[in-house]
Amino acid sequence: MNMASIGRKLLPHFIIVIIFLIVSAMYMSPVVEGKVMHQHDVNMFSGSYQEVKTFQDKTGERTLWTNSMFGGMPTYSIAPYSPNNMLGTSWIWNVFVSGNSLPKPMNVFFLYCLAFYLLMLSFRINPWLSMIGALAFAFSSFNTIILEAGHMLQAYALATGPLVLAATVFTIRFRKYFLGGALFALALALHLKANHPQMTYYFVLITALFVLAEFIYHVREKQLAPFIKSMIAIGFGAVIAFGTYVTFFLTTNEYSKVSTRGKTELTHKQPGDQEVNSSGLNINYAFDYSYGVGETFTLMIPDFRGGNADAIGNTHKGVLKSADPELRQEVMQLDQYWGEDSGSGPYYFGAIICFLFVLGMFLLKTHYKWWVLAVAALGIMLSWGKNFLDFNSFMFYHFPMYDKFRSVNFSMFMAAVVVPILAILVLNKILEGIEWNKKTTKNLYIAFGITGGLCVLFWLFPSLAGDFSKPNNGDSAIFQGQKVSQQVQDAITGALQDARTEILRGDAIRSFIFILLAALTIWLYSKQWQFFAGKSGKNVVIGIFFVLILGDQWAVDKRYLTDKNFEPKKTESYEPTEADAYILQDKDPDYRVLNLLDMRPAAPFNDASTSYFHKSIGGYSGAKIRRIQDIAERYLYSVTSQLDQYAGKSPGDQLINYLQKSRKLGVLNMMDCKYIIAGEGQKDIILNPYHLNHAWFVKGVKMVADADTELGSLNGFNPADTAIMDVGVNHPDFKAYMEGYQPKWDSTATIKLDSYAPNDLKYSTKANTEQFAVFSEVYYDNGLGWDVFVDGQKQSHVRVNYLLRGMRIPAGTHTIEFKFEPKSFATGEKIAMISSLIMLCGLLGSAGWEIWRNRKKDEEQEEV
Repeated sequence: MNMASIGRKLLPHFIIVIIFLIVSAMYMSPVVEGKVMHQHDVNMFSGSYQEVKTFQDKTGERTLWTNSMFGGMPTYSIAPYSPNNMLGTSWIWNVFVSGNSLPKPMNVFFLYCLAFYLLMLSFRINPWLSMIGALAFAFSSFNTIILEAGHMLQAYALATGPLVLAATVFTIRFRKYFLGGALFALALALHLKANHPQMTYYFVLITALFVLAEFIYHVREKQLAPFIKSMIAIGFGAVIAFGTYVTFFLTTNEYSKVSTRGKTELTHKQPGDQEVNSSGLNINYAFDYSYGVGETFTLMIPDFRGGNADAIGNTHKGVLKSADPELRQEVMQLDQYWGEDSGSGPYYFGAIICFLFVLGMFLLKTHYKWWVLAVAALGIMLSWGKNFLDFNSFMFYHFPMYDKFRSVNFSMFMAAVVVPILAILVLNKILEGIEWNKKTTKNLYIAFGITGGLCVLFWLFPSLAGDFSKPNNGDSAIFQGQKVSQQVQDAITGALQDARTEILRGDAIRSFIFILLAALTIWLYSKQWQFFAGKSGKNVVIGIFFVLILGDQWAVDKRYLTDKNFEPKKTESYEPTEADAYILQDKDPDYRVLNLLDMRPAAPFNDASTSYFHKSIGGYSGAKIRRIQDIAERYLYSVTSQLDQYAGKSPGDQLINYLQKSRKLGVLNMMDCKYIIAGEGQKDIILNPYHLNHAWFVKGVKMVADADTELGSLNGFNPADTAIMDVGVNHPDFKAYMEGYQPKWDSTATIKLDSYAPNDLKYSTKANTEQFAVFSEVYYDNGLGWDVFVDGQKQSHVRVNYLLRGMRIPAGTHTIEFKFEPKSFATGEKIAMISSLIMLCGLLGSAGWEIWRNRKKDEEQEEV
């Protein structure tokens, strides 16, 4: 095969990649102009990661622990790190995934297109139709909404997932076992590097169901041998890919056991507490974000439940034109969303894609449609969560690892991956040539009738969708705290429902028009009518579907991601307030801060902006250490609520003195909370003189029998005098550690922090007798990384006060050093290096083998 022939074959793909770049640049045009997207989670990441970044800039070392959030936590769930991951091939990640070649988040959108395009090609679909399928997937509204929210790891995982499926399809269908296994290893390694286990879990389900469908097909066709060879190649590739990822897995797996994803030691017998029946999350917490069963119509009618939680006037200014001007102005500021989910935005696959999907179920005879149907149905049912409880509670308690994930509405993306595949497969089949007889034409009419008919039905009878009111009388919050007559309330509520009705009707007829145009195009092509006849007719159909699908989904996505989401690039993520600047004058390296600017009890524990400048009691993480969550729910929410209530109304020193006398400050004191921010000015800072500094000696240790008693004992205790320790059946090592300890209080004993680094703390102690010290640092189970050394000799330490570190300190003068050096990280890096090198050799070797084979074939053909 000469270069000219290769060039002709590659030219369409090159043009299509250029189209992807142009579409991505046009859709994300503000980033081309140098602006950046305002993304909540990205901003939270900047705050949570700042201490890690500052330390690395200063020392060149990457710390695996940070004290900037929740009193301290590993960085595994904040910024996963593995320098040996994909060694030798990491440039592929840097160029195509991480944004080194294109500005963020344009890079992700381009990768959506490119990865799904390769998936389409693996099914041997026409390149131009594959391009349309890739754009349909990229513009699936969920993909855009997570970019707007700043869920970048989730977006990277979603963008690389189709590569894994593409490599699976390629290996099985093309039977190139060596190359297929190598490509599968690379694809899976790229996907795992994104480090979003929940997305990986769903892609595993998609791929597993595909493999099952292929197994059944190969058994029926009596071709089991090539299938087994494919599975061996894929299995070997999976092992290598997992080896490159093993550092992330080992460290994250360790951390998950002590995080909110792990099993609690509490029996939850306190009044108001919920029972926990799984080894993972609480089921109510996990199903908190569940898609409504009726809301599933958003797959075809985007704003079936109003869209996202935004003011009506922002995206639907045309509704209620005939209403009273004052009433209309009031309604335009109210929430358009009235569904059961969070209102972040609907899953919209595209009206045309849904129509083609239904058409494919009728026209196609391939076994792929049953795989697509199974994946789509499973993804949709899982997304319903609490709204389909019998099925989902069974899955939660019995399906492996399913209880580790929350936001089950994410599972809807499983359908978003496979539905466009079937839609484009049927379009490809039609253009390849299908016999148009009475049956196939009837199937076209049926598919149109089902999808278009539903749209017309909701346009004519919108009340079939519901009453257009938020669940649990949620719209009543509009009038909370206002003196409004019942008559006015009824008028506003009625107008609001009318506006939401018009939003549904508008989108229903909109989707119908797109479905009509798509069906009409196929019908005209089937009749070979004028412009649709001959070879050029295929190009006309492709062009029409390109315009229709892109126009449909682009317009809907722009409702949720607009130019308003972008802002000029800043040199810093956060600007310090006057209060921040004042606190930063304190040269103590390790005090903590509680920020009460957001007047909600739980707000400090869902915000990482404070962590950008200070070591925060709170923070932002979906997987914080479980024990800090337990303490927050049992004590800190109550304290922050009281501080919120009285801050600014009473002098700060009086408020602190009152809380100390009423024994409400114990937990904040033991966590070394030195400053409380109640406003942006210096005058709004509340200094806590009762904080207990970095470490202190206690007069005695109170030993209790279980975790419930230990946590309950924190109520009203004085951490300066007493340490509380669980020495029950779950912690025999703690009981053994305390054997022989005889408390003998030395009032002259001292302990102080001599040097601070996030992963290395050095103290000096002096005492006449053995003492027991409590450190205001989060305890992370022995063996997971934190080791303690007394005068250079490794010793043990224990957990006290449910959360903190405690330790027996021998008499005399000593140096105590805590160092965070997790063995799991060191072990993982060795495996990752070996696996990454094997993967590199496999890619080079398989590519070389295929080139050699093709040349040999060409030479043989030339000889013939």
